[in-house]
Amino acid sequence: MNYKYLILDFGKVIAGPTTGYWDITPKFKELIDINTFNMDKFMEIRKKYSSILSKKVTNLNEEYDMFFSFYNGILSEMNYSKDIIKQISYDRTYNNDKYSLYNN
Repeated sequence: MNYKYLILDFGKVIAGPTTGYWDITPKFKELIDINTFNMDKFMEIRKKYSSILSKKVTNLNEEYDMFFSFYNGILSEMNYSKDIIKQISYDRTYNNDKYSLYNN
């Protein structure tokens, strides 16, 4: 049998988000003041863009593009700059501090 993909989904199985939310990474919290951030508005707008995260990606460049599209949609509507959106998207793609493994 010839398999082309191996998909590992360990979210909330063997690891969880360090901030309590997958979409709010440590870099997100560094760049955006979470104390004044409108989380309700974020979650409402997120509904329009959540299907973007279902895209099949085969490499990190495609993953970055996926996260950029996702955050760009949401955060542009919330009036955040492209620079912040790019930094958050890059971090979500390439930085592993966004999750921690559960202790067993």
